[in-house]
Amino acid sequence: MDMNGSYDESGMSSLGTSSSSVNLPSGLEVESATFRSPVTSVPTTAETSSHGSGLKAKVDELKSRGSEILDSAKCAIRDKVDEITPVVNAKVSALRSDVNSRVTSLRDGMKSKSMHVRDGVMVKSNAVQRDMSANPMKWAGISAGTGLVLGLVGRLMHHRKYHRQTLERRRMPQLVIIDAAC
Repeated sequence: MDMNGSYDESGMSSLGTSSSSVNLPSGLEVESATFRSPVTSVPTTAETSSHGSGLKAKVDELKSRGSEILDSAKCAIRDKVDEITPVVNAKVSALRSDVNSRVTSLRDGMKSKSMHVRDGVMVKSNAVQRDMSANPMKWAGISAGTGLVLGLVGRLMHHRKYHRQTLERRRMPQLVIIDAAC
């Protein structure tokens, strides 16, 4: 656009005096402009060595060597894992089967032991019942003696509870267990 407001053939308006002119965009170019960084290629190791011993070349070379070492380490680890996986799976399945067999044998042993104990208890209780039927006076005496002992222990504990000051030096058990098969 000149002083009259016209555009030249490039779409730029020109302002200025007769000696110099300043070209300004018409506005359409500004709206369509985008900010993009220029695309540069990544130099290879052959290109970096041709640049000489610059710091950038050395850094790029270290990056490429580091990525190569990392890739080779990843491949080695993946190969080792692939190699070890069948061995570990075989050992785990062997351990599972061993544990299952041990649990089964232990369960069977516990069943047989519990059956044996149950049978023994039944035999003993039957023997006691037969003896109680055969000798009722003996068992009446045993129960009367047990009752007498429990009564005496109860009186002793009651006395101890209310006269603790005098018995503070002597400690006696507060619970008496009498084991008898009745």
